[in-house]
Amino acid sequence: RVEDSHLPYEYAPRFGARHVGLTLYDVSHVRINGLKIRGYHLDGLNAHDNARQVVLEEVTAEHNGRSGFSIGGSSRVQMFGCRGSHNGRVQVRMEQFCHVDIFDGDFDSVSAPQLDREGGKLTVSP
Repeated sequence: RVEDSHLPYEYAPRFGARHVGLTLYDVSHVRINGLKIRGYHLDGLNAHDNARQVVLEEVTAEHNGRSGFSIGGSSRVQMFGCRGSHNGRVQVRMEQFCHVDIFDGDFDSVSAPQLDREGGKLTVSP
């Protein structure tokens, strides 16, 4: 849908050719700061399994098909000041045995639910 003040031909169409913006698998001691992930078919960022000691700071994930952030398996992720909006099904998706700590997150609940949790441990701090 276009904005009220624009017509379709005024946009430069583009799309993500990949399913996921960034996948973290079997890694440790990773710090990502200030990244903006947008427009992927499934997830903006996917910590698939065994992503340990991962710190996300000021990471924004928006307009992705399924979720902004997907954390699963045995991953351990800390999120500081991260944002998610206008993702297809959910802003933050959790599954299996993951541990997620969210500090000062800003996740839009109008466009999609903030959280879809099918397992895992969650800690949220303002």
